[in-house]
Amino acid sequence: MITGFNHNIKYKDIIFHVQTEDSGEERAHIITHLFIGGNIIFSLKNSYKNVVNASQMRTIVKTMMEQQHKSVLKGLLSSKYDKEIDKMLAHMASSKVKKLNTVTEPESVNIIEQEKKKAVAHLIEDKQKSILDKNKKASEENLDDLILSFLEDNL
Repeated sequence: MITGFNHNIKYKDIIFHVQTEDSGEERAHIITHLFIGGNIIFSLKNSYKNVVNASQMRTIVKTMMEQQHKSVLKGLLSSKYDKEIDKMLAHMASSKVKKLNTVTEPESVNIIEQEKKKAVAHLIEDKQKSILDKNKKASEENLDDLILSFLEDNL
């Protein structure tokens, strides 16, 4: 089993977490998850059964993991997952509103309005680095080059 990759990335003022893992030779697949607030919004799974007995298997699998991880990061920053993101944010906001509806009526209106405005603000960024703030840098530099340089420095 090869050690995976974990990165936090800021996109649309939200911190996302991208995690790529190797399942080990027995299962022989690589899976990458894109998280928002602890919820998976996208997953990508690829097999490497065809290289399990190869002499350079570890190198091949690590390269496959890096490419898959970069692919999901690039997809996020190029708006590929925006529909899934919007659905999850709407679900997260409605879940909070449902919980808040148990509060007494006058108090709940104020709290619900506040929570609707800051539902996304409850995402907590851990101490891992964010790759970039798309709004500031993506228009200035090539997205592939940014992701590649960040990952080369941190993988």
